[in-house]
Amino acid sequence: MKLKKIAITNYRQFQNAVINFDDELTILAGANNSGKTSIIELFKRIFKDKNFSKEDISAEYYSKLQYDFISCINKIYNITDKETEFRENVKKEFSTENNNKWTAIKIKIEVQYDKNESISLFSDYLMELSDTCTSFFFLFNYEVNITELNKLLSLNATNLLDKKHEIQKLEAGRKTNKTRIKLTELQAEYEEFLKEIFDGALENRVYFADQNYENAGQISVREFQSLFNYNYLNATRLLNDEKTDNYFSISKELLSHFKKSNDWEEFKKQIIKDIKEGLKEQKLNEKVKEHSLIKAQNALDSIEKCFEYNKGEFSLQTDISDELLLGFLSSSLQTFFEFENGTKLKEFSQGLGISNLIFMCLKVEAFVQQYQSDVVDIFVIEEPEAHMHPQMERMLIKFLNEILLNEDNNRVQGIITTHSSEIIKCSDLKNIRVLRIDKLLKSAVYDMNLFKQNLETEEERHFFSFLFSINYSDLIFANKVIMYEGDTEKLYIEKLLAEKEFEGLSNQYVSFVQVGGAYTHWYRKLVYFLKIKTLIITDIDYCKKLTSIDEIKDDDGITNAGLIQYYKDYVTVNIIKRDILPYCEHKCRKQLKDCLYEKTEMERISLIQSDFRKKPCPKIKKPDYSIMKKKPTVVDIDSWIKNPDCELIKVVSQGEADAYTRTLEEAMLCKLLGITVESKKSSDWWEKQISINKIKLDIPTRKKNITVRDILNENKNNKTDFMYSIILSELHLKALPNYIREGLIWLM
Repeated sequence: MKLKKIAITNYRQFQNAVINFDDELTILAGANNSGKTSIIELFKRIFKDKNFSKEDISAEYYSKLQYDFISCINKIYNITDKETEFRENVKKEFSTENNNKWTAIKIKIEVQYDKNESISLFSDYLMELSDTCTSFFFLFNYEVNITELNKLLSLNATNLLDKKHEIQKLEAGRKTNKTRIKLTELQAEYEEFLKEIFDGALENRVYFADQNYENAGQISVREFQSLFNYNYLNATRLLNDEKTDNYFSISKELLSHFKKSNDWEEFKKQIIKDIKEGLKEQKLNEKVKEHSLIKAQNALDSIEKCFEYNKGEFSLQTDISDELLLGFLSSSLQTFFEFENGTKLKEFSQGLGISNLIFMCLKVEAFVQQYQSDVVDIFVIEEPEAHMHPQMERMLIKFLNEILLNEDNNRVQGIITTHSSEIIKCSDLKNIRVLRIDKLLKSAVYDMNLFKQNLETEEERHFFSFLFSINYSDLIFANKVIMYEGDTEKLYIEKLLAEKEFEGLSNQYVSFVQVGGAYTHWYRKLVYFLKIKTLIITDIDYCKKLTSIDEIKDDDGITNAGLIQYYKDYVTVNIIKRDILPYCEHKCRKQLKDCLYEKTEMERISLIQSDFRKKPCPKIKKPDYSIMKKKPTVVDIDSWIKNPDCELIKVVSQGEADAYTRTLEEAMLCKLLGITVESKKSSDWWEKQISINKIKLDIPTRKKNITVRDILNENKNNKTDFMYSIILSELHLKALPNYIREGLIWLM
């Protein structure tokens, strides 16, 4: 049995989210406050022993439900003011047929089984008899009990009508400050009373259903939860690396393993027997009586003289229960690490990281060994990276994958929540589900397995798997992304982000991604998928020989392949918006199957660019794609970059505002010195500027009239020295090119 999918509606910050689970290990990755803890709490509520409460309802949807409920009651008041009629109309309005309208939280759960497995415990919930469907479907709702709601409304009908009549009387009377205040108070009191009635009718309910989650039959929460063997290891594990450690977690876990073995019962009987015989041999009973019971006996004699009391004599008997034995062993057993030279170190000597790793491995292995074949076995580890350095995190993931892929144990599923980029780096994309905050109080789940499957070529799949295995995994935790070409660009941008002008970015988690060459545009698929606002800073790279601005403007020999592709995307989107979508929306009305209108922007772009010979739709005249085949000039690129309509991705590069320079260094020097690419200066002028500004540059010795391009050609192997000199001389703002400033402001 496997947990296949959970679809979440209106639970906390998840208004509509789907989590597809891997057969072995699923990794829920996200930054702080992205919803990882909420998902853990959801698991506890549906698989364990907790219940939903009103605090679990999406705040926005909860307000809507309450508003709709109050509006319904007010509508009933508008058609009657008699109590008996009010009760009858309530029953009509709140009937079982309208029950779905009053569902606060809806969780759809799919459990998949193998045809060779026993489904005896699940057989009563089988709704799909098709050979192609091997799943059970459940609904776990937090919904209004209509019967209870009608009961509460009926019981409180008199009180509600009295409040409503009083409000209506004040509304009809003369308005004074006093009556207005009173009216506001009464209205708030009336609405609060209705909200309490609504909340009182909410309850947890579970249904089994068909694959459309219809034709549902109710079962008890306990009955449903008995179908799952759920084990949870939280982030605050009882570990300590101090000598005062009273937890001895590893020792207790080892003892727990032993207790589950076949040898435990025999050991328990024998150890209790040995303890009793040892105490008897040491004459404990006689010694206690001799040293301790004489005073107690004297007290009994005194009591007997004053009261009618039939005294007996004290005797001692040893009674060792299971709990007492376990308590003794738990508090006395300690794990030691023994080395070849005979040295023994206690459990805490290895540090929290090692202890944490060993403890989790023991917990997981114990759970896997105790799996139950006729239920869904799930273990969850919350933030396993606590106290662990990257190598340990890799070891843990390797261990989990090995134990879950074992043929004898492949019926157990593991789930990890994490904000560790190292865990992402050493995991397969198919296992990763990304949790991200889309907007205030709203989170979404992004399935990296679906992203991987929807990539068009095996080369692309390998590309993204490789990226995540090196240093790009932190991108999924980022608020914003800056893509740059070289190390000097990153050095410069990080210095800029420390300035007050850009503190809006420095307070966010900005991920830096180095890109370049023909693969630059591949990242756009990931950016669109994760919906991360991304700034791409790149050089325009027109023909290097050109220094005349008039010639530069008309140059269509730009060699920056990534820049050209992003421009092509921009042109494609314009064609789609102008020539295709208006027809889809107003004439076709999206009646055709697989309509372009319903696809994402990235899917639309890919579909159009895959074959210019095809029509996007049988009903639409083929658009003029010639502009997409035309090579853009520098002016074309500059006009596109100036476009303010970018929402998710903005590409910035040198253009008119930066005197049509070609590279970052050219743009910085021209801005700093107030020159253009056409400016020709003497070597003396250049020496003076370099000296005044304390920048690290060499000057060509064989030229009299020297341009900025000549200077940078002479220093093509010293870009890092130049950038350091700009930063150390505190010239980074004075030399800031316009295109970078505009890009950073957009990203904020």
